[in-house]
Amino acid sequence: KSTLSKESQAARTEEATMASSPTSVLSSIDDKKSGLDLKNEGNGYFIKRQFDDALTCYSEGIKLVTHDDDDLKATLYSNMSSCYFEMGDYENSATYARECSRLLIESMAIKVKAAVDRGESGKDVKLPPLAWKNTYRMARAMHFGDATDAEVNHALHTIETTEGSGEYGSMAAKMREQLDYYRRMPSNNKEFEPSLLRASFQNPYVEYYNFGHDESESLLQRNEGSNAQSILLDDLDDEELSSLSLLFGGVGDGR
Repeated sequence: KSTLSKESQAARTEEATMASSPTSVLSSIDDKKSGLDLKNEGNGYFIKRQFDDALTCYSEGIKLVTHDDDDLKATLYSNMSSCYFEMGDYENSATYARECSRLLIESMAIKVKAAVDRGESGKDVKLPPLAWKNTYRMARAMHFGDATDAEVNHALHTIETTEGSGEYGSMAAKMREQLDYYRRMPSNNKEFEPSLLRASFQNPYVEYYNFGHDESESLLQRNEGSNAQSILLDDLDDEELSSLSLLFGGVGDGR
C-alpha cells in the first residue's frame, strides 16, 4: 500500500482530525484569530507535546489562510506532518509533508513565471529549505510506514540529485546508505551479532540492537532472589530518602 497520498486524501484527513480534536481547543478559537495566530498557538502545544491540540490549531489555521499565502499554508502542512510523525502516524505524516512540498513547488513556479514576465531569467528563484525538509521527512515516514523500498528510494534520489537541496542532499545520501546496510543485515542468522548501530545522536535514523532480552525487574528491592520485597517510599526515613537514586531504563531496546 502506497503512503504517497493525493490532495483529496489530505482534505479527508483534515476533516477526520477536526472531528476527533479536543473541543476545549476548538472553543478557544475565535473569529479574530488569523492563520498565523493559530500557527503560533499550535507551536505552543507542539512544544508541550500536546499533539492533538496542535493539530487542531494547524488544521483550523489552514482554513483561514488566504489563497495567496501559500508559504504560511505550506508551513501549517509541515507542522501537521511533524505532529503526525511524533505520534507515530507515518502515513498522515508523509501525506502532509507531500502537500507542503507540492505547495512550495507550485509557489516557486508562479514566482519564476513572474520573473520571466519581468524580463528576468528566474534562475534565482529556489525552493526554500522547508520543501526539502518535508521531502526528507516524507521519505523517513514512508520507510517507517508501509511504502515500498522503491518509493522511499525515489524520494531520497530526488533530494540527492536536485540542485539546491543543500544539507538535505547529504542527509538523504546518508539515509540511503544506512538503509542499504540495514537491508543487507542477515537478521535471520542467530549467530550474527552486529555492533550497536546508531547513525547520529543528533539525527538518529537507523537503530539496531542485538541485546536487551533479560527479564525486567524492579530495582527498588531490599533483598535479592525470591524473597525480594518492594521498597515503599513512604516507609523510608529521611536519611534513606536522601541517598535514594532512580534509574529509568527501557526494556529490549538497549537504551
